[in-house]
Amino acid sequence: MRNEKKEQLLCFVLVNELSFSLYATNQILRYKSFKNKNGASTKEAPFLIMILKSIIQ
Repeated sequence: MRNEKKEQLLCFVLVNELSFSLYATNQILRYKSFKNKNGASTKEAPFLIMILKSIIQ
């Protein structure tokens, strides 16, 4: 029973990490395409890039 709880928690954490990664990647891609089209930038994407870099290191 205890191991089952640990596995459920681990799965929950992994799913959250994955969904965050997908969200961040999506934001970065949107930022890049937005910047390419309009020559302007948003403030959100560089912040997310910084977060991803800190997670990777």
